[in-house]
Amino acid sequence: MTDAPLAGPDRLLLDEMFAVILARRLVYLGLDCRSITDPPNLAAQSDESIAEAALAEGRVLVTDNAFDFELIRERRLAEGQAMPNLIYASDHRFTRNRRFMAEMAEALFRAASEHRAARHGGVCWLE
Repeated sequence: MTDAPLAGPDRLLLDEMFAVILARRLVYLGLDCRSITDPPNLAAQSDESIAEAALAEGRVLVTDNAFDFELIRERRLAEGQAMPNLIYASDHRFTRNRRFMAEMAEALFRAASEHRAARHGGVCWLE
């Protein structure tokens, strides 16, 4: 990886545990973001297929499913396969209350704008 600046914010793909309205809010804020339920709909696909779609679309995958995606990431990297960058968002940090959407959108906007996943070896634990 080079130290050259990355152009524009990361493009995001939100996993199914995040409401489509969060993707819409991020688009409104100026990010290229889509939910896995947006066309092409990936909601019924395996985690592996979602990872492949994120790679194909050049997007960072946002999920709270760190357990499964870390297993996939470990296996794929061991096999020399590409893996999309990941942003993990924990329910422990982002409580699903009336402020959730605003707090999550702000944190994701910062992470995408600062290319945190790429700058931290492909994984960003959202704070």
